[in-house]
Amino acid sequence: MKKFKKIFAVLLTLAMVLGMSMTSFAAQPQKTDSKEVTVEGVDDTTLYAYQIIDAKYEGAGFVGYEWTDFSGKTGDVTFDASGNVIGLDSDFITNLAKKAGNSEKNEFTNGSKLEVGTWMILAVPSSNNETVYNPMIVSVYYTVDGVQVSSVDAAADNWDLGSTGAFAKSSDITGTVDKKVDADDKDAAVGSVVRFTLTGTIPSYSAEYVDPVYTLKDTIVRGLEYKVDDEHPITVKVGGVATAKANYNLTGPANNTFSVAFTSAYISSLAAETDDARAVEITYYATVTEDAITSAGQNNVTLEYSRTPGEDGTAETNPKTEYTYTFGFDGVLNKVDGDGKILEGATFTLYDDLSFVDENVVDTYTTIDSNSDKIVFNGLDADKTYYLKETAAPSGYTINETVYTVTFENIVYNKGTATYDVKVTYQDAQGNLVEKTATNITYGESATTPADSVVNLTIGSLPSTGGIGTTIFTIGGCAIMIIAAALFFASRRKAAK
Repeated sequence: MKKFKKIFAVLLTLAMVLGMSMTSFAAQPQKTDSKEVTVEGVDDTTLYAYQIIDAKYEGAGFVGYEWTDFSGKTGDVTFDASGNVIGLDSDFITNLAKKAGNSEKNEFTNGSKLEVGTWMILAVPSSNNETVYNPMIVSVYYTVDGVQVSSVDAAADNWDLGSTGAFAKSSDITGTVDKKVDADDKDAAVGSVVRFTLTGTIPSYSAEYVDPVYTLKDTIVRGLEYKVDDEHPITVKVGGVATAKANYNLTGPANNTFSVAFTSAYISSLAAETDDARAVEITYYATVTEDAITSAGQNNVTLEYSRTPGEDGTAETNPKTEYTYTFGFDGVLNKVDGDGKILEGATFTLYDDLSFVDENVVDTYTTIDSNSDKIVFNGLDADKTYYLKETAAPSGYTINETVYTVTFENIVYNKGTATYDVKVTYQDAQGNLVEKTATNITYGESATTPADSVVNLTIGSLPSTGGIGTTIFTIGGCAIMIIAAALFFASRRKAAK
């Protein structure tokens, strides 16, 4: 019995040794060891991971770290007295990020596992995410009793894995690139000069961004023409003050476009400045053309900017659009005779002041049969009040002396088009104030129903004013002169006899 007990004890001891050996063997550090890594602040992006430092293994243990081929270094990683990797500094990361765009990309799913080592993470925003991200460094490492170590003997150490995540430092481009037309110029007459302002903010680019790009490009789509002269210059301000011309390159205007490209050196010099100090303001001028009569004047601005390090790391924002409107009244008044018949050949003059002199003439229009009975004026400023007079009547008709006051009301803008009302005010023959309105006119189109008619009467059908008129006096005068002449000649005959 004692013999069996001894054998059993030996077997139990062997089992314990084998069990311990199997535990050590199963838990030995190996190349595939990995742990979850999370990067915060990188929503709506694609992440790419580039391994800089890899783990070294010998036998059943982890024995240190070594540089990867991507790092451009060779040999083992060394540490200073504080435990920091010698050579893993900002300049080194900068150079790695510069070449990463041209290296093989290893897509990384946020929160997934990375193998033991040190990794550089680059965030590439989606097409709708106009954000600039700086490179991030994360690590997965071995610990013993919760302390990071540079080697692990699996047979002796109770090891675990730790990791460092990252929070992305970024500059947000969204909403910082815009363009506006001066409030007083939103509605303008054809031929008017209007002023536009482009605004943006140069991102705070870290040193990882080699030759960063920040270029504003303005393009006229229709209804406008750039105007650049001594009185209407293109001005460029950064931080609220005019910046030196050496800090940017101005191209154009030509072929309906111009661009302002800030130099890379200047962009990099602003990295440590506040948002206000990096704020961009560009002003320029354009003339409203006749093309804006049927479709509102339109021009766009886009921004080309660096959003990831590397030569292929630029992107372009979606266009920001501004519209300039010029209004008219087409078919609001028509021209007829006393019987409602369409009249051609009546000339109307439009003034912008009640003193009806040449310097206040806006335009003239002569009615034509091919244009029905409409009186047409276009290319007007909806902020102004206009005064309409007939200045020449058709042959055989008398001029209508009524002065019509024309105003634009209830304007509703909608991305390059609009609806509006035109109110016409005048005094009738009895001195009463009359107001007529053509409503809900679509931009660039005629009024569907005239507000009123301008009537011409024939010369022979002048209305009676209630008096006896001058005809009887004319006839009486002529009769008296005839009788006087007859008496005169009769008296001379008698004298001659």
